[in-house]
Amino acid sequence: MKWLRIVSFSAKSWFRIRGGIVGPLVFLGIMFLIEGSFWVSLARSGEVGTYDLDQLLFYAFAALTVSQLVAVSGEPDSLSEKIESGELDLYLIRPRSVIRQLLEVQLGYTFARMIFALPILMILVFVSPSVNAFNIVLALPILFFASVINAAMNMLIANLTFWFRESYAFVVVKETLFWMLSGTLLPLDLFPGTLRYILEHLPPAYTVYLPVQLILGRGNVLEVLLGQIVTLGLLYMAAVFVFRCGVSRYQAYGS
Repeated sequence: MKWLRIVSFSAKSWFRIRGGIVGPLVFLGIMFLIEGSFWVSLARSGEVGTYDLDQLLFYAFAALTVSQLVAVSGEPDSLSEKIESGELDLYLIRPRSVIRQLLEVQLGYTFARMIFALPILMILVFVSPSVNAFNIVLALPILFFASVINAAMNMLIANLTFWFRESYAFVVVKETLFWMLSGTLLPLDLFPGTLRYILEHLPPAYTVYLPVQLILGRGNVLEVLLGQIVTLGLLYMAAVFVFRCGVSRYQAYGS
């Protein structure tokens, strides 16, 4: 049950972060206005793919909220910095897996973010005919898996710091591409056939696009959940393997 204590402590710690709630809410408000204006302008000529204007606005509303819910920040986002600055020793003397600890912290942050994200998502119940409360409740475990998958991707990339200096730039590149690859900016099913198929089966799709489709009453919960479990398992094993290889180098050269 130690993991539960870590999750609980992390959730409480998140509320002590300055701007922890205000920052995401201000960001969402600005992005809702920007994306809403964009989709209204684009959809004046009719449907876009399989979406009409209202559906595009509902999608943007849900996708932006989910992207903030699953975002990686704070402790789970600091692995690269700690490796580079030599602060990793504090992690290494602990008996538990570093990657596992950070994923548990991410899970705690996600629980805390639910305080503001869930009421925002529930607004869709009143304004969208395709969304009901059951959709959102059913998607909750999907959202938590999505958050951990996003953190696992960041940690896998952050481990490159063992071999490259300033490798946090790789994480920044990932976060930039994430807006497009995850379906945050636009639904992945607007892309052409083969590209769409590839994007829908990459890890970023399991963090935003597929969970949002479930919230909007599309997709199959069991298929998405199974895909998330497999994706998370592969990412976790890869992150642990690369971390162990990096630690061996770290301890051998004292870099």
